Amino acid sequence: MSETEGGGGASTNGEPSSCSMRRSWSSRLRVRGAEKPPPPPTSNTQTLRTARQQALRSVLLTIFSLTVSVYFTGLYFEVFAPPKMILHQDTSYAELPPAPPPAVDREGRLIHMPPGIAHPNVEVALSVRTVVGDWRVTCFYRPLGVPSWSPLLMTDFSQGKHGVQLPPSAFPEGAAEYYFEALSLSSGGQVRSGTPEAPFRIQTR
Repeated sequence: MSETEGGGGASTNGEPSSCSMRRSWSSRLRVRGAEKPPPPPTSNTQTLRTARQQALRSVLLTIFSLTVSVYFTGLYFEVFAPPKMILHQDTSYAELPPAPPPAVDREGRLIHMPPGIAHPNVEVALSVRTVVGDWRVTCFYRPLGVPSWSPLLMTDFSQGKHGVQLPPSAFPEGAAEYYFEALSLSSGGQVRSGTPEAPFRIQTR
């Protein structure tokens, strides 16, 4: 029997037989197939997730672009805007006629800090502070140039704080005068801050 028939896998002339060559190629194909498996099929869920991510990325890019455009548009109009016209404001006020300085309490039993100015058609808040004892404080006021005084009982906010609101009718000509009179509830003594002859003055502006 010949070498081919005996299953030696080689021909009589020393060259490989066709059977051995087929085995070699099939083994190589198997190895290559094991090295590169086919990609798994894409499911509908993965496709939908990818589409959502792309849509979200597109929306974010659009929002970013609009934000940048609005910012630079506003910056352009702010830098290159035409100059604004500022209307002339009259800051001159009529001087009040001369008067003696207000007569304050030298012993510090009735303390007042004048506000200085007031706004037209707005109530003006006035306050005083008393020390040592309980006091009932009244504010007397009048428009500048009017001879009679009008009383206003001040609100006691405790701890020596008293307050009142002057009505806008106190300033028909843009200025008013006022003073305070405190009556001690324990001793009956009386203290003034300002007097009818030397009151405080306030002007609307």
